[in-house]
Amino acid sequence: MVDDEVPRRVSAIRTGSAVVSDGRAHGRAHGRVGLVVTGAASLVVATAIGLVVMVGLGGENVVDEAWLTLMAGMREHAAWFMPIALALNRIGGGWTAAVVVPPLVIAVLLLRRRHWGALLFAVATILGALLVQVAKHAFARERPPDMIVTSDAGSFPSGHVANATVMALVLALLLARWWAWVLASLYVLTMLLSRTYLDVHWLSDTIGGAALAVGVVLLLAATGLHHRDDVAAKRPGDADAERT
Repeated sequence: MVDDEVPRRVSAIRTGSAVVSDGRAHGRAHGRVGLVVTGAASLVVATAIGLVVMVGLGGENVVDEAWLTLMAGMREHAAWFMPIALALNRIGGGWTAAVVVPPLVIAVLLLRRRHWGALLFAVATILGALLVQVAKHAFARERPPDMIVTSDAGSFPSGHVANATVMALVLALLLARWWAWVLASLYVLTMLLSRTYLDVHWLSDTIGGAALAVGVVLLLAATGLHHRDDVAAKRPGDADAERT
């Protein structure tokens, strides 16, 4: 009876492991579907805002005009935010955002052995920047009339907000900690506020930029790139430990 008990226990352990593995695979597949649906929806939102702009509403809609007025009041009563906005203007765009920040983030990820994460960030940054430029030329929206800082042509979508969202969202996905999500959200919201505070973007420009970036990152994340470093980092004995 003892001899029969051992095979039964081994079989039960193997069956349990198979059930757990199937459950994990199902969970990953379900997660990918969620990423694809949410990412696609974000791109639809960004495109819809752009189309509304293109058909003639421009900056002359109630929400954008009201926000512009609100920002004028904020500049008067919260002048302390101006240095922050100017710093974010320099960090989030131009050569700094193109050739300084991305290589720095990629270098840190590589040093942390997040090779797949570095690839995800690089691809998302390049693809996001390309789509922003395509959208700027396609929708050709004029910027607010009284910009405080100089900027390139094309108000929609906000490249600064798109860049900030790509970086913040990728890092939050890689770190997978609640505080990373909080910091990522605060950074994006602060960048959004700074662009309208400087009167260089309409509110809808910033929302469109964020939506575009979210779509790009989530669709790329659906490939599982942000998890591959964690899988590769597992010790060779982990699989045996799970079976026992």
